[in-house]
Amino acid sequence: RGDSTFATVTSTTINSNTNNYLITGTGTANTLQGEANLTFDGDNLTITGSNHVTQVLKAGGATSDLHIDFKDSSNNLEARIFCASDQGDLRFYTGGANERLRINSTGNMSLGGLDPVPTSTSYNTASFHIHQTTNASNVGAQVHLTTANKGSAAGDGAQISQYNGNLYINNQDDGNMYFLNN
Repeated sequence: RGDSTFATVTSTTINSNTNNYLITGTGTANTLQGEANLTFDGDNLTITGSNHVTQVLKAGGATSDLHIDFKDSSNNLEARIFCASDQGDLRFYTGGANERLRINSTGNMSLGGLDPVPTSTSYNTASFHIHQTTNASNVGAQVHLTTANKGSAAGDGAQISQYNGNLYINNQDDGNMYFLNN
């Protein structure tokens, strides 16, 4: 209990007594319940539900890396949040084990699964890096800006993109393009 008082247990029954089940008390009849959907094996805390599995994993060995895994009902990895304690990184994975977003220990951020690389030491804590991970001449990286009054489809809004070595600034809406220096 949170108030540091303890009840004396003179006898009890443990229902669903299986290895690694966490035990909870019912509060009545000196009964404890082994929770089938909540298990802990010393390193892994697993929470299962009707259509998902969530695991909090502490990597073994000398590191104290932490993973929170989200799995489907067949135990396939769908997404992961990973904390690399030795580097201070926070990484987000989707579509299985594909890193999509990283925030490093200095606060720099990247999309595309690599360490954020500032273009200059002037940006050492203020860098946002977008990296296209596909290695082909027909793909690029893009910032796509849309508003509610114009829509959010691929053909709406404006883009700043890098494609095949070229930089593009594209207004796909019917408005004007302005370059201002206030």
